[in-house]
Amino acid sequence: MRAAVPPEIEAKTFYDVNREIPVYVPENYLDDYREDPYWREFNLIGEEQGGTVGTDHAEIAELYRIEDGRIVLTEKMPVSVYTATGALIYSGTTTEVPLPVPGVYLLRIGEETVKVVRP
Repeated sequence: MRAAVPPEIEAKTFYDVNREIPVYVPENYLDDYREDPYWREFNLIGEEQGGTVGTDHAEIAELYRIEDGRIVLTEKMPVSVYTATGALIYSGTTTEVPLPVPGVYLLRIGEETVKVVRP
């Protein structure tokens, strides 16, 4: 995830997600996540900002946004979207993909995959 400010989530956003999974967050913002009533339930691990986030991930972040329960892409492109458990929910060329329920999803664009969250 690596969002500096903890994204707003609700009690049931990650209802069926194992709370023991590691969630990597920027080291400087680890306390913010630990103070959040819902994020603190996870196994939070702080890492340096430059750590494993490569240029490709930064470039991908500019290609999409999460809006009104869907992934909105800056232009029509081939993408695949998976649930946190790996189930494919969309594969094709589009400008937007509806996300059925709040939670974590994997967005694949080209050879790169990033985690996205629908609050």
